[in-house]
Amino acid sequence: MHSNAVSAQIDTSGLWVNVDSIHITATRISKTWLRSTRAVSDLQFSNSKLAPDLTLQDKLTHIPGVFSLNAQNMAQDLRISIRGFGTRSAFGVRGIKLIIDGIPETTTDGQGQLDAIPLGLISNLEVIRGPASLLYGNASGGVISMKTLALSNANFLAKPLLSAKLAYGSFNTLQAQATYAAQLANTTVLGHGSYTRSDGFRAHSGYSQAQFKLRGDHRFSKYSKLTASVDYLTSPRAQDPGGLDRTLSDSIRSLARPDNVDFNAGEEVQQVKGSAAYTYKVSPTNTFETYAFYVNRGFDGRLPFGTSGVIALDRDYFGQGASYTVERNKNNLKQTIKWGYDVSSQLDDRQRFDVILGVPGRLLSTNQEEIFKNVGVYVISDFNLGSFSFNMGWRFDHNNIKLIDNFTDTGERSFSEDFTAFNPSIGFNYELPAQAAVFGSFSTAFETPTLNEVGSNVLAGLAANLRPQRSRNYELGARMEIEKDLKGQIVLFQTNTLDELLPFSLDSFPSLVFENVGTTIRRGIELEVDYRPFQALRTQATYSYGQFEFDQHSRTELSGNRLPGLPLHTGTITLTYEHTSGVSASMENRFVGDIFLDNENTVNESAYLLGHLTLSYAYRGDNFTASPFFNVRNLYNTVYHDNLRINAFGARYYEPAPGLHFFAGVRVKL
Repeated sequence: MHSNAVSAQIDTSGLWVNVDSIHITATRISKTWLRSTRAVSDLQFSNSKLAPDLTLQDKLTHIPGVFSLNAQNMAQDLRISIRGFGTRSAFGVRGIKLIIDGIPETTTDGQGQLDAIPLGLISNLEVIRGPASLLYGNASGGVISMKTLALSNANFLAKPLLSAKLAYGSFNTLQAQATYAAQLANTTVLGHGSYTRSDGFRAHSGYSQAQFKLRGDHRFSKYSKLTASVDYLTSPRAQDPGGLDRTLSDSIRSLARPDNVDFNAGEEVQQVKGSAAYTYKVSPTNTFETYAFYVNRGFDGRLPFGTSGVIALDRDYFGQGASYTVERNKNNLKQTIKWGYDVSSQLDDRQRFDVILGVPGRLLSTNQEEIFKNVGVYVISDFNLGSFSFNMGWRFDHNNIKLIDNFTDTGERSFSEDFTAFNPSIGFNYELPAQAAVFGSFSTAFETPTLNEVGSNVLAGLAANLRPQRSRNYELGARMEIEKDLKGQIVLFQTNTLDELLPFSLDSFPSLVFENVGTTIRRGIELEVDYRPFQALRTQATYSYGQFEFDQHSRTELSGNRLPGLPLHTGTITLTYEHTSGVSASMENRFVGDIFLDNENTVNESAYLLGHLTLSYAYRGDNFTASPFFNVRNLYNTVYHDNLRINAFGARYYEPAPGLHFFAGVRVKL
């Protein structure tokens, strides 16, 4: 849902525009929210709602069709699904494309990590719900596009911005952040640092990490600009408490699985990312854009078992892309055509070691190079004739997966496969009187297995059976936007997926392996409303109904069973009150329906309701603003599980969530 921000101020000619006029950009061709042909939500984040920036989950709350688990286990990362895409992930994000300031955060093979995202800088978030491979290629079952403070065009002309935030709360959690930004002639510079550490709710769930970001936006003229950024992440400790069976989960909720403690399960991560993007308006109707990036990620992980239980991974991920946009106006018909390409490569050097408890040292069990290369080309056309809009396009992708076995003398674990995909999409929008519109679209997506998933299946002798999953999505919706007082959207959708990829466990193999289970059908309805009965009070509500089912299953007869890990119903209601005196209060309620935990639908998690309360006050001095805040989480002390491990071996499905807990802090802006 679109929400206007405060007015921005820099030269509204050329490329630098007022924030109020910013359109949806995740769809590649810029459109206003009302005129978009896709189910898309757009959130601008207000500085008045203060809380620690611990997880992306809080920023996704007001988007229907988006569901997330695992906000507490930092070693496994937040598990996000959009209309069911992404639920198979054992760690990190799968099947959803993550974009930050126009630069991909998702790797070539479809893995996405959230630990390097500067949550304290995110000012705008756009989510495309449903398949979008026309736009972003592999693993685009949905798109989460984020913009940070510098690109949201805050006004640094008057004086530099200096902001600091300090928060402390339950489980000995501490977070400190500092941001500096200034306008230097035609260049905006921004520096940001963040440090977070916590002991965690459960035993063996502590973590610590530090992030640093330096970026510069330079205007060569009102027709061209360059953005460059360097990001650094260090996470020396992220412990994994593991999953529990129901008996242990119900008896001692803060308990860690004993094997996870014995093997010191967890991870350490270091990552460096450099990126640059350049935009040049060749003429009033022609625009050239290009980007490039490089990421190096070092990962050391410890799993709770001895056989291949230690992972040492060094990853290089880099890519480049460009597009050319032409706009034509003739006889009241406006046509926009965009041609573009994306290329990227992911090079993983992976070693795994056997560890025996009580015996020092490690024994090498796997040594392989993993390579994933992608080349994608696309064409998108958008037509506007009065109240009617229509767009269409196609994208062709070639993907190559290669595993080079350096462990065995014969190279018997080596693997190579090529996957190609052609993805068309079409959509329409018809604007009605009274600032309303109806829209619909047909879109497609493909999703290859990731390098980690292929590698697990190679070791288990099952790799030759893996294929990409392919999806077709149909949706029809309506939306309205009456200035800042009332905005709403309702969408009906159906997605058919062939060769759905899901994990399962083998008694003879310690890690999860993956299989194409057959066909699935996803049907549902998504509703969102944003209403201001008067200026100080805002009401936000969302509701999602998702009937995600197996159609045909390759191993057993599961037709009609619900996909595990996904609720049938979810909903949120948030009331926010902001008084001119600086007093602010926000009450958020989140409902999650029952969830099945296995393919057979024999084990389920009951429905639950969560409540979160935030209170803050903005004291405005002559040259500064100080904003103390108090945040209560799980206000109703609900007993539920923060994470649910689907099809878990040994029935260890459950990772308990904390009861009532709190955070308090202060932010100061100069």
